[in-house]
Amino acid sequence: ADRKLYALRDGTATIDSLPLITGSILSKKLATGAAALVFDVKAGNGAFLPALDDARELARMLVDTARALGTAASALITDMSQPTGEWVGHAAEVREALACLAGEGPEDTAELTLALAEEVSRLAGTPLSRPVLAEALRSGRARRRFFEWAALAGAEPEWLDEPSLPLAPVERPILAARSGRLAGVDTRQLGLLLLEAGAGRARPEAKIDPGISLRYLTRLGREVAAGEELARLYLRREDPALTARFADCFTVADEAAAPPLVYERVG
Repeated sequence: ADRKLYALRDGTATIDSLPLITGSILSKKLATGAAALVFDVKAGNGAFLPALDDARELARMLVDTARALGTAASALITDMSQPTGEWVGHAAEVREALACLAGEGPEDTAELTLALAEEVSRLAGTPLSRPVLAEALRSGRARRRFFEWAALAGAEPEWLDEPSLPLAPVERPILAARSGRLAGVDTRQLGLLLLEAGAGRARPEAKIDPGISLRYLTRLGREVAAGEELARLYLRREDPALTARFADCFTVADEAAAPPLVYERVG
């Protein structure tokens, strides 16, 4: 039903209608019967609503509507002006998520996950501190619990023990054109280029190639040297023109600041 309504919104230029976005998101979330909801609302150039004020308005609408319908809710407005973690792509992101569950993932992905988990546990009435949650990752308990959940949902236990998630074979580095600090990443364009390479669907009937990926090897505000590897592409075939367009998504300047991971809490 939501797919049909979304297609109707696409045909009537109402994709960015905040009330309709709220209805689409909450109809699915509330149907699960969750005790509490925490929304991760993105801001930044890779977000659906890049402007912080727009993200704040959506977050407030989601929280207020959920509460009016009897569900405890809050939202964190978080940054999407660069990829979260190191990987973009289906197989690569599953690999990274499994690594995070074992306490081995990127620091920013783990930090964001812990912030969301701490918030939702408090809202649900069973508050868990950050050290307790972090220990669940370090000890492997979170990963084991995920495997139990996945098996109950129909996943094959043998696959979970040794997941097969190969990446595309053609590796191409994205190098810094000059020395300085990483000042900008066109995150939305990175996603569109990955879609063009086969990592997403441009048409409903198209197939997704889960191995096409990008590894993000730096962060905004970080000092880089000329020729330093900023990212690495994993493609199915050689495509120098496409690789050059990926490189154009990265801007190095004399000065740059790192954005916060979490801008604010709404609720």
